[in-house]
Amino acid sequence: MSTVVVAAIVAVTEIRYTPTGPAAAETVVLHASSYTQLVDMFVATYTGSRAHLLFAVGPIVLLLGAIGSAYLNSGLLPTGGLVLGPIFGFFVNRAGNPTVLKLDPTPLPLSDAIIFALTGASLYGIPITIIGFLIGIALRRVVVLGR
Repeated sequence: MSTVVVAAIVAVTEIRYTPTGPAAAETVVLHASSYTQLVDMFVATYTGSRAHLLFAVGPIVLLLGAIGSAYLNSGLLPTGGLVLGPIFGFFVNRAGNPTVLKLDPTPLPLSDAIIFALTGASLYGIPITIIGFLIGIALRRVVVLGR
């Protein structure tokens, strides 16, 4: 079963060899080839030259998921995992890709990509998690009081 999963991942990703350090012969970084397109869409949305729905609808969907999770009496950690997971995936996808906001032309080692992803997920995901969790708890209490 795991071989099928690995084959599926390799089929939809691009394998880029990035030599880093003494274990350079063993370093392989997987990344999706669409990351550059996502960065271009983000920059266009951020600068206001062209708004893309992904960056407007995505946070709203994550917020609604956090509200639903908190409403269904999930804890803060499961709600946070629900919100932080996709954001972490978006940022860790930068590993090995030489274009991040057109500033850094070098590939990023996987360890740095994980730190970059944790930072991005914390920066954008924690506020969405807290807001969604508080709204979900408040909504649950309003519904319980209304019965």
